[in-house]
Amino acid sequence: MIEAQFSWTRQWYPVSPIDYLDSSRPNPIALLGKNLVVWQDKNQNWIAMEDLCPHKLAKLSIGSIDKKKGWSNTYYLATPSDEGAIVFRKWSDKFADRDPS
Repeated sequence: MIEAQFSWTRQWYPVSPIDYLDSSRPNPIALLGKNLVVWQDKNQNWIAMEDLCPHKLAKLSIGSIDKKKGWSNTYYLATPSDEGAIVFRKWSDKFADRDPS
């Protein structure tokens, strides 16, 4: 019989009590030697992913929380989807919700 090896990275781990997390900003957390970022999305779900932008390798935890759009990084114009993929917006979209007057 072949025994499956235990994989530390394919398990669920508690990262923080919710009371310790700030829903108004991305929260950087280290777990098992990995840097993670945890934030609350626009649907009030807590999301955790690697604290690393795949585009520039910058920390995602330096982003901000927009109550309408969720987490965003205004420098890179990036927003993670609900599935964890990074979605890059067009530069013109950055100013679409501003009043031109």
